[in-house]
Amino acid sequence: MADGTVDGQMLRALRLAANVTLEQLADEVGLSAATLCLTERGQRPLTPARALTLVAGLVAIREKRRAAFERLLREAGHDPEAEDWVPADAAEVAG
Repeated sequence: MADGTVDGQMLRALRLAANVTLEQLADEVGLSAATLCLTERGQRPLTPARALTLVAGLVAIREKRRAAFERLLREAGHDPEAEDWVPADAAEVAG
């Protein structure tokens, strides 16, 4: 992908699909949100190394969220590894 705009659009699509803000990703990978914004617009080159760093940052954020969710499940007395931890019906959730 020689076109920086296409690379930036792909990065933005990945970031939005992961439900991650520019600021969250910037904090995770040690870049400024302004730099990421310029990259998404195609105004700053997305080198293979930077692309890998940004995707790794998205994965790291996902793993942190998953770990936090599993910790909450355990604190609530559920086993996140079990397939039956989801409440059987809405009454159980509301109740």
